[in-house]
Amino acid sequence: MRLHTTLPDRIFPVPAVASLLRIAVGVAAAFALAASGAALLAASDRDAAAEMASDLNLRASSDSGPWPIEVGDYDVIIPHVVDGASWQTSFLLTNLGATTVYFAVRFRDDSGGALSLTLAGFGPAFGVNGRLDPNQSAEFKTAGTGSTLAQGSAIVFTLDRPGDDPSARPLPNQLGGYAIFRQRIQGRPDSEAVVPVSPMFESSFTLFFDNRDGYITGAALVNIGSQTSPVTVVARDFMGTQLLTDSFDLAPMSKRVFSIPDRYPALNGRIGILQISTTNLTLSGLALRFTPGGAAFTSSHVLSYPK
Repeated sequence: MRLHTTLPDRIFPVPAVASLLRIAVGVAAAFALAASGAALLAASDRDAAAEMASDLNLRASSDSGPWPIEVGDYDVIIPHVVDGASWQTSFLLTNLGATTVYFAVRFRDDSGGALSLTLAGFGPAFGVNGRLDPNQSAEFKTAGTGSTLAQGSAIVFTLDRPGDDPSARPLPNQLGGYAIFRQRIQGRPDSEAVVPVSPMFESSFTLFFDNRDGYITGAALVNIGSQTSPVTVVARDFMGTQLLTDSFDLAPMSKRVFSIPDRYPALNGRIGILQISTTNLTLSGLALRFTPGGAAFTSSHVLSYPK
């Protein structure tokens, strides 16, 4: 069994805020949720989740043990999942194919182990199993009401039978979708960003960064593989001029998260791209860009090179 990803303890700093929550989750640790708003949200989500669960055969998974299906070329990843401390993640999946498929979503924590998240309408769960006929879609979300942060990532499997069936086997992926990260802080408008589900087996990709005018871009890089990946980073400006290079090893089943201007001070106040590559086909990632003070953010998914 090789369900992976781990997320390190690195945080994204933002001026005037003591620290951002790990994995680029903003400044939520400094604020409390509005209790009444959270309760209304949770009640609404429970009702919607119950109706959809009945229609699409959605079921929460309570199994935290090893799963007999290995991560493979067919599978996709949501590199960042977070819940609590004013944060909530919504998951949206749709069947793009012409046949009925089953799916299983499994949550992984920072160390690569099973992660339990409280899901609206389901309660604590290590994942979700479901079935989608052609043209059907599904939504499920974390409750977003906890006072402490839970975080990790999620692997999405397309299967030939229900995800809780020990004989289930992976199929070529025909699911599309994305995750929505929402920050809800009392006295501020909600802030959201979208990250599509991503291929898990890339050897190189590009991320934009923009650190001008007090903005900060952070990056999260995931090694899905069972071997250490030697990673090379090349930063370039918009004219293609090389600004710096870096290299480091990314341990098996691990994630490295960093603020770009913090790790690379030469990129503070600049805009450009990071070209990220490894010798293994095991990379994925994302970027989040925060406004000055961290009040709002936007996401950037990886840009893959032509195959």
